[in-house]
Amino acid sequence: MALGQDQGERAAGSRCVLGRRRPDQTGGERGVVQGIDEYADLDGDRDGQDVTGCPSYLQPALTVPLGEPEPCEVLSMPVLLGIRSGGGVFSGYGRAMRSVRREQAIAYRLRVNNLVERLPVGLHEEAAYVGLQDTAPRDALLGLHARMAGCSPADWEHPSLIQTYSPRAAVYVLPLRDFGVFTLGRMPLDSRRIDVLAENVCRTLGGQERRGAGIHGLREACASGRIAVRWDTTSLWAREVPRPDIDVADARLELCRRHVHCFGPTTPKVFTWWSGMSPADARAVWDAIADELVEVDFDGVPGWVLRDDADHLWSAEAPRGLRLLAAPDLRLFGRDRDGRFIAPGLRALTAAADSFHPNGLLIDGRIVGAWGRKGGHVDVVLSEKLGQEQYDDLCAEVATLPVRDPRLSVH
Repeated sequence: MALGQDQGERAAGSRCVLGRRRPDQTGGERGVVQGIDEYADLDGDRDGQDVTGCPSYLQPALTVPLGEPEPCEVLSMPVLLGIRSGGGVFSGYGRAMRSVRREQAIAYRLRVNNLVERLPVGLHEEAAYVGLQDTAPRDALLGLHARMAGCSPADWEHPSLIQTYSPRAAVYVLPLRDFGVFTLGRMPLDSRRIDVLAENVCRTLGGQERRGAGIHGLREACASGRIAVRWDTTSLWAREVPRPDIDVADARLELCRRHVHCFGPTTPKVFTWWSGMSPADARAVWDAIADELVEVDFDGVPGWVLRDDADHLWSAEAPRGLRLLAAPDLRLFGRDRDGRFIAPGLRALTAAADSFHPNGLLIDGRIVGAWGRKGGHVDVVLSEKLGQEQYDDLCAEVATLPVRDPRLSVH
């Protein structure tokens, strides 16, 4: 096969062993061999994944020592290895990719998630744009406080917000106007099972709000858009609501866009985890917005951002200021094994974190400690010493927490 020949012309049945990092024997700069290992488990097949007919974003894009293009045979599939050049990497098929550092990605994520500059009072729906996970007691309220000025203890049940199981069957606080995006948007392409479950759950509810305990299929049925929940940290209640008036296909695409906008650079595998969709369904949705995406070299591995967000990513600057982040927001710092993507994994970001201090103290774009609370008592464990100005900022932040009688201890 000639160098640069279109990948669509490769012989049917060609297979590719997934890329692995290997030492550079020439002393040159060598990056990660970028195959489709990051996404292979979408089809349940790791080594020896068949890439014939895969979309371009899953095709191999390999890196080699500086300035050294060469053909390579990977189990009979000829490819052109990429050349690392200045601002990024050229993929195996001539697509130039700009490089993104982890610090740059974190700065971008913090900004688009409104964790650098707080929203004005009352913009609850904007604060919950990508959903606020509420698994631990009132995590969503802490997430609102970190994003919006003037947050009050009752804001988690503001009329513009709604709770249900979504995504990944976790309790979320969501914008009411976008309820369909986070419910119908994760409906399986074959929705018959969910439709049956939803009908049974609604029949059980009988038009009343009832305790959710013991209602068969409740979590799955929430994807129908017909069921909302209310979790008050002691009991979970479920009720039937009108099905959102949104096209299901449009809802799926919007869910994927929001994921990429708020968590990019990201991958199909990460979207699968976050959305709770089956690997096949998530991949089909990702394919449908592929033309809206830009591939980047994210510290040596491929990632994707929305084309409209690319300039904001390139220009992202290190944020300034202090925030008390709830545990779900720590995923923005990369909690997978290599610290790049929001999932899967729960990699520790500071040695100060433990089960009593699961949340993060953010100062100037870095996690410098962990914190937890019991009632109004906020206990902070530092991994770095604070200056007097930073300590004063921490005291001021704690004083605004939407809890009764907030008080601080630091060690």
